[in-house]
Amino acid sequence: MQQKTIVVADDDKQIQNLLKTFLESLGYRTVMVDNGWAFMETVQRIRPDLILLDVMMPQLDGLNALDASVFTEAVKDIPILLITGLAKREVEEKAKSLGVREIISKPFDLKVLEAKLLSILG
Repeated sequence: MQQKTIVVADDDKQIQNLLKTFLESLGYRTVMVDNGWAFMETVQRIRPDLILLDVMMPQLDGLNALDASVFTEAVKDIPILLITGLAKREVEEKAKSLGVREIISKPFDLKVLEAKLLSILG
């Protein structure tokens, strides 16, 4: 069985390290990026099986990256989990309109994340 790849887009190094260690312990390959432009380039280049995306990042935030017209087509078939500390209704509505499957609030429970990953990736 081929190893599934997850792109983690978050500018917080502690969260990156936590997610990298956790996801790799579950057998996933991880690719870390820390800004919206790197996120867009990386996803288009490697076509991951799933995206964990933070909203607030430097240079270009996660939702604006998803909303970029050239990028929207590239991610339409990739499951996206939004990880955010911005639990505002307008953020959730915009995220859902851009194809985000799940929204996970920070701080998040790793067991909840694992369950969501298993339900999506199998």
